[in-house]
Amino acid sequence: MKILFTIGNLESGGAEKVTATLANNFRDQKHDVAILMVSEARSASFYSLKDGVELIPLLSLEKKYSIKEKVTKISQFIESFNPDVVISFLNYVVVYTYFALKHCLNRNKICFVVSERNNPKKVPGSFAYRMLRNHIFNKADGCVFQTNDAKSYFKKVKKSEIIPNPVYLTNKSKRDSANEDIVLVGSDKKEKNRAMAFKAFSLYKKENPLSKLIIIGQKSNKKEMRLIKKLKIEESVDFVGKQKDWHEDYKNSKMFLLTSNYEGMPNALLEACALQIPCISTDCPSGGPNAILENGKRGILVPVKNYKIFAKQMINLSKDNELCEYYSTINKNLSDMYDEKAISKKWVDFIATIKKM
Repeated sequence: MKILFTIGNLESGGAEKVTATLANNFRDQKHDVAILMVSEARSASFYSLKDGVELIPLLSLEKKYSIKEKVTKISQFIESFNPDVVISFLNYVVVYTYFALKHCLNRNKICFVVSERNNPKKVPGSFAYRMLRNHIFNKADGCVFQTNDAKSYFKKVKKSEIIPNPVYLTNKSKRDSANEDIVLVGSDKKEKNRAMAFKAFSLYKKENPLSKLIIIGQKSNKKEMRLIKKLKIEESVDFVGKQKDWHEDYKNSKMFLLTSNYEGMPNALLEACALQIPCISTDCPSGGPNAILENGKRGILVPVKNYKIFAKQMINLSKDNELCEYYSTINKNLSDMYDEKAISKKWVDFIATIKKM
C-alpha cells in the first residue's frame, strides 16, 4: 500500500511525533511511505525516520505562498505520488489537503483519512474555521480519534475509529531510585498552562526546598519569567529546551506534571507513565489524560486551573513512598498496552475497511 502523510512539518510536537512513529512502523510493514510537509519550515525532521520513508518539503523557504498556491502544489504532488491513502493531521493541513484532493484526477481512487489531535471544541479557535473543519471531517472517507470525547463531538462522519497514540521510548532502561527533580514536558502555548506548574511548584518547594522543576520544551518567555521571579523560584526552575531523548536523562524524576487546560492524547504523559514516573495531570478535555491514567488508577488527576489542589497532590505524593511505588508498578505494562507496532496495525486495519481498491 502507498501511504502519504500530509502535515505542516516534522519539528518538535505531538502530532509530528506520532506521524514519524507511524511512518516508521508502516515502512517496517513493507508499505511505501511518504511524508509531505506543507509549511514553510525547515526541511529536516526533529524525529528519526527509517530508511525508505520519504520526507518531502513542499515549499521553498525563500518564498511566501498563497493558500491557492499551496493547495495547487499539494494537488500536484498527490497526483504524482499516486497514493492509496492520504492521512492528514492538524486542522489547517486537513483543509489544504481536502481542497487539493478535490482537484486530483485520481481522487476517486484515493482514500482520505483525517485525524483529530486536540480538543475539537477549542481548536481551531475561529468558529467559522471549526465549521469548515467539521464539514471536511464529515466528507472524509475515515476519521481517527484519540478519545471518546473527541469522537462524540463529530456526529455525521462516514466511518471512524478510536486509536490511541503509540508510545515510543528512546530509552527503555529501568528506572532507578527517584531523585528530587520534577519534570514537565510542553511548549509555552497558552493551553499548556505552564504558569499553573510554576504556582503549584512554588507551594510545593516550601516543603521540599531541594527540589527542582525541569521544563522540557520551549524556553521561557518574558511573561513566564516575570511570574517565576515574583514567585521567587528562579533558582529552582531549569529550562532545558527541546529534548528528543529526554527519557534517559529524566527517567528518575520524582514526578511528572501536566497542567494543560485542554489536550488531545498527550504523548509526554503517556511516555512518563511508561517510564514509571509517578504522574499528576489536570483532568482536561478532550479526555486524553483521563484515558491514559484510567480515571486515576494509573496517576493523579486534578481539576483544570486549580494550582492549589495541584500543589497539595504534589506534596502528598512526595510524602507517600508506597503510592509512588504503586504508580510505578501499575504502569510497568503501559508500553505493551500502547505498543507502537500494535497501534500501527490498528491504523492499517482501519484503512483496509475503507480503502478504495
